[in-house]
Amino acid sequence: MFNKIFVLLFSIPLVSCVKEALPECPYQYNIQVFVSDKNYSNISDFPDEKISEDLPFNKYIQNIYYTLTDIKTGKNMIDPQRIDVAGDSKTQSIIIDLVPDGKYILAVWGNVDSSDKSNMLPENLHDKSAESKNVYLAYDTLDIVTGIAQEMSMGLKRTTGMLMVKFNGLPTTIAKIDESITSIQKDVDWHFDYSNTTDVEKSFLSTSQSLSKITTYLAPTVTGEKSKLSLMLTKTDNTVIAIPIAEVVIKRNEILGLEVTYNDTNDTWEVWANINNEWVLINNLGID
Repeated sequence: MFNKIFVLLFSIPLVSCVKEALPECPYQYNIQVFVSDKNYSNISDFPDEKISEDLPFNKYIQNIYYTLTDIKTGKNMIDPQRIDVAGDSKTQSIIIDLVPDGKYILAVWGNVDSSDKSNMLPENLHDKSAESKNVYLAYDTLDIVTGIAQEMSMGLKRTTGMLMVKFNGLPTTIAKIDESITSIQKDVDWHFDYSNTTDVEKSFLSTSQSLSKITTYLAPTVTGEKSKLSLMLTKTDNTVIAIPIAEVVIKRNEILGLEVTYNDTNDTWEVWANINNEWVLINNLGID
């Protein structure tokens, strides 16, 4: 009889951590955040751009920012938290504790700078028509019950795609490339809904990088529309060459690859696009 009572008494703390709010409970939620979109979904079309899928977390995402919103009230339940990711771990842990019972939305952003970001406000991906960063996002519902220590994982996904333009036979006299692209989504909220429209502009200088390949992070093209891309090439003598590109569509987590080839024999520019793993001529331009 003594032995049975002894076992029962020493079992109580283990059960109580599940059913009561005792200090022995280490947390309410332990969320392991991982990177879901490491390579782009169509990376097989661009093997030279492929990176290892087995790198530490911070090789893909350098910081995370998270908020916890009460589903009923819309109130943010914690101070917005920013973590600069360090070390060699392939996941980043988020601990949620001391939150009243209820259902909440945990939104986690990656590669954002917003230190004063409100939980439910959309992220501005193209502030002042500038290029976006390689912003990531994940969200999920937490059902918090006092005394129950729970664990889950969340995979961060890209909010943007990438425009990549390669130049073949680019004259060495080209000193600057100005890129402009229309009908791009401007904002994205915590559940991946895009809103508002903007045009994006970016300049590339030969003094700061090679102009043989230029890349731009862009939110998707507005649904139901096409984006118009134009390139302005400026020579060292300030002569400008305008290259109007055919309409294109930017997609989330995909690379849109273009190749622009200069034929110095007849002074023409050919524009090719990678469509369904096939290079297709979309423009052949004689430049005056």
